[in-house]
Amino acid sequence: MRFDTFDNITLLERTLMLTFCGVVCCWGFVVDNTLLIFASKVGYPIAIAAGSISQNFKKILSILYYTILLILVSILYFHFTGNTISSTSIAKYVPSYTDFILAIGLGAALTHFWTHPLNLNVVVMAAALAFLLPAAIMAGYLFTHHAVFAGIHSLILYFEYVVGIYLGSSIIRSFK
Repeated sequence: MRFDTFDNITLLERTLMLTFCGVVCCWGFVVDNTLLIFASKVGYPIAIAAGSISQNFKKILSILYYTILLILVSILYFHFTGNTISSTSIAKYVPSYTDFILAIGLGAALTHFWTHPLNLNVVVMAAALAFLLPAAIMAGYLFTHHAVFAGIHSLILYFEYVVGIYLGSSIIRSFK
């Protein structure tokens, strides 16, 4: 099992792809289009990168880089466009125990089915479930609008998923 999905592309290519996915997510929030938000996550499955931490702890630096880049993309996008997000979208990005439990299950599923023909379905499920990319985008939006406390909640949700996916992956790897 190898979680090296992004290891064969350059840092510049990863950066450009993540920037594109971040802008797509920003626009999805602005026009309140769930499909655009979902599509941005399929384009850059950060959940896989989070699962890879269980095999290579240095991957945590990649996650930190992706997080900072997404927040910066969001801050710049919303600062320069002046667009706003509906309050119903904002309300969805708060941490919960359910999200943490689902993240552990997601990490376990990604690890267990990585070499199985179902792996593509699990990757799509990861994109649909994980609040990773949108939570970082939402944090940047909230920071832009001086809602620091709400932005921190969004980042807590983000890291709740990163840690949960890591734990789920580690649990499955410990049984193999």
